[in-house]
Amino acid sequence: MTDTGAGLRKYARELEESFFERENRRLLEKMRAEAEKERKRERLRAALKIDDDALLDRFIELDLCPETVMALGLVPLVFAAWADGEIQSREREAILRAAAERSIPVDSDNYRMLRDWLEHRPGTYILSFVPFADRLARLERRNALPRLVISDYDNAESFEIEAVRFLVGARRGF
Repeated sequence: MTDTGAGLRKYARELEESFFERENRRLLEKMRAEAEKERKRERLRAALKIDDDALLDRFIELDLCPETVMALGLVPLVFAAWADGEIQSREREAILRAAAERSIPVDSDNYRMLRDWLEHRPGTYILSFVPFADRLARLERRNALPRLVISDYDNAESFEIEAVRFLVGARRGF
């Protein structure tokens, strides 16, 4: 009987040690995750000069680094530059200068994303395109409206047709 009691006590002790070992690992991992989140929060706080912890935590949840948030801060400038339908070279230079002032590295994905925004008008989604010998036809949606654009390779002139549904035979409700 004593052997059984000793065996049960040993088993109970092993279960208890196993429980606390798992609990210690869980708590240690939680502490590490909280420390990592605090490190990210402080990095964002220092770079962005923002003291709102809820906003910083939201950036962390979205996995945004300071450089990405700074690049997103330039979006209103990009939209303003595109307001007249095209970006002038001075506007492009000013926006890229603003990126440099925000310490967005030229070789970063964020800088490449910004350059892409400057090259392609916001709100345009290309559905398909067909290359011809001297022209390119593309079907796109600009601000949710369908249109056909035919571009000349030689002189970069474009002809735009807004009422695409009549040309492609789309059904009512398109």
